[in-house]
Amino acid sequence: MASTFVMHFSNDFPGFLDAELKGIVDATGIDLSSSEIYSPDCPFRKYHNLTLDDVTTLCSRSISLRAVYEYWCESESLEDLLHQVSVHVQQEKESCTSYKICIEPFNRSYTNRTKERLLRIDALAEALNIDAPVKLSQPDAVYSMFEYFGPHGTQSTAEPLKFYFGKLVRRWVEVFSAVTFV
Repeated sequence: MASTFVMHFSNDFPGFLDAELKGIVDATGIDLSSSEIYSPDCPFRKYHNLTLDDVTTLCSRSISLRAVYEYWCESESLEDLLHQVSVHVQQEKESCTSYKICIEPFNRSYTNRTKERLLRIDALAEALNIDAPVKLSQPDAVYSMFEYFGPHGTQSTAEPLKFYFGKLVRRWVEVFSAVTFV
């Protein structure tokens, strides 16, 4: 069954990504034409009409792909995103035995804003309203909210420009940086 996925790519060599994806498309025949690129400098891309087999193939061939998420929703405001999450989660509630919530900011960190991060995690937990225990190590499901604060290397905005939310499909245990191999 075809679905929509958000893919989180490494931002070390943004010019390399398009060439890498073109090579994968040429080698495998996977159709990545129905994609949404938020900005050339944004590491998140949304792809429509992909199957889990397509995603597995992409994961096995890409060196810049960091993680893949089943796309649920996006918004320019946190309140709207929380509403969309609470509507979407109804079909998830029965199958989830344990879960974890992650916040993934881009072009900003939570080093000095731990309280703000915890408030967002609590708000997401309330919106999800899943009757299962939180399990930080090896949970059954990992739900992630991405906060896009603008392109890499620019002054980040005070509030995220966009929020995205999804369920983790696959993440690499170790994230290798191409910079370390140069």
